[in-house]
Amino acid sequence: MKYAIFSDIQGNLPALSTFFAATEGIVDRFLCLGDIVQNGTSFDEHRCIELLKQHHPSAVRGNHEDRVLKNYDQSKKKISPDNLEYIASLPLELTIGSFYLVHAPSGKRIFTPEQSEHEFQTFSGSQICLFGHSHKAMVLSKNKNGKISEEGLERKILLRPEVTYMINPGSVGIYPGLPQTYLLYDDQTRQLELKSNIKNN
Repeated sequence: MKYAIFSDIQGNLPALSTFFAATEGIVDRFLCLGDIVQNGTSFDEHRCIELLKQHHPSAVRGNHEDRVLKNYDQSKKKISPDNLEYIASLPLELTIGSFYLVHAPSGKRIFTPEQSEHEFQTFSGSQICLFGHSHKAMVLSKNKNGKISEEGLERKILLRPEVTYMINPGSVGIYPGLPQTYLLYDDQTRQLELKSNIKNN
């Protein structure tokens, strides 16, 4: 099965549309790691949820969803009750086969191997933790000796069965100034590839 792994849309409808156009017909399943919306003040956030639902992703809830739901009376002026109900129904964590999905492990932003040491102990039943929140595309690996390393994403990475991983696809919808990225993963070849959310790339 081929997966598209993405996170942190943050209400950016053009970016989400570009992402789905780029992955159309080449993946079997979408894994969304949260922050679909921004702050509940734009109709584009409603449209992002609508577009997301059309692709039936496996998804978890991010802190921006919680923020929008907390301000329900304000948010319902831009986002339909059905779509607010949808984001409220998303779990905080989800296990799918060898994947453990969470938006922010322990509520933290992770940027370095050192910051991930505790988190590697929290998903012992899965081989691969997929997370978002920090907007930084990265692959952290922990070998059987307990050594944690960051692996480069300049080329395709082969995920090894004896290694445990924490993987962040970056942000598919962060606004200009930061890279817009997502990941493709083929569970037959075990190859992971970073993609840029730019047309014709």
